Amino acid sequence: MLRFFTGKKLVIRSHNIEAYRFRDLQRPFWKIYYRYERFVHRKADHNFFITEEDLSYALDNWKLGPQKSSVVTYGVSLDSAILDVKPTLRKRLVEYFKIPHNCTLFLFNGTLNYTPNIDALHVIVYELLPRLRNHRLSFRIFICGKNLSAQWEKVLKEQPELIVTGFVDDISIFMSGTDCSINPVTLGGGIKTKLVEALAYHQTVISTQTGARGISLQLTGAKMKIVPDYDWELFANAMSNFNPYQQGNTPAPFFERYHWPAIVEKALVSLNRL
Repeated sequence: MLRFFTGKKLVIRSHNIEAYRFRDLQRPFWKIYYRYERFVHRKADHNFFITEEDLSYALDNWKLGPQKSSVVTYGVSLDSAILDVKPTLRKRLVEYFKIPHNCTLFLFNGTLNYTPNIDALHVIVYELLPRLRNHRLSFRIFICGKNLSAQWEKVLKEQPELIVTGFVDDISIFMSGTDCSINPVTLGGGIKTKLVEALAYHQTVISTQTGARGISLQLTGAKMKIVPDYDWELFANAMSNFNPYQQGNTPAPFFERYHWPAIVEKALVSLNRL
């Protein structure tokens, strides 16, 4: 309707294949939304998708024209100075939360009333913690994010290895000050922006296959370790074997792909063709 009344071109930027995200969340109306989503994208003058996987899906299943579809991913804007402050921020976290210096510091963050993240909390408490304890690993996992239910807050705070911060004003302190981000997420679609941000802070990431969707291993190298969905024994092993003192920086090609100016320039090429 907007295009009809304004005479303007219709451009859509899709963050997920929403119908299938709704399916994973067991929403009863997902098939109706699937038809609506397909209809709207077919009517658009151009469609921007956030991952190559979403683009391929739309081309194959919605029969969109490749000339009317392209990828514009999520980006970051950071300078190299972040490397200089990482040791200082780690020391600050260790001292503030009274953590033994030999502990490996992991981070899980996100909106904590979002179903995929609630499921990940269940995995952390009931799948990963028992295995990590058996490994006798000295560690802490920071849980950062808003909208944590009272029930889950009680469960998390009963675990001595978990540090529940709630919402934090500056997540960069935790992304720089912890050693590794974990993402045991098996639901949802699109690109996990928190992983892009963690890699931009030169953090190593341990993730499920679903959680890492949209991020190329060719760009991240050894900074991103992928574990098959639901293989929690292997996930715990990856955490246990992680050595924070033998970690390199995120490769330069990652920043070339996920740097906002380069992303905007690519988008403008598509828009100028309309």
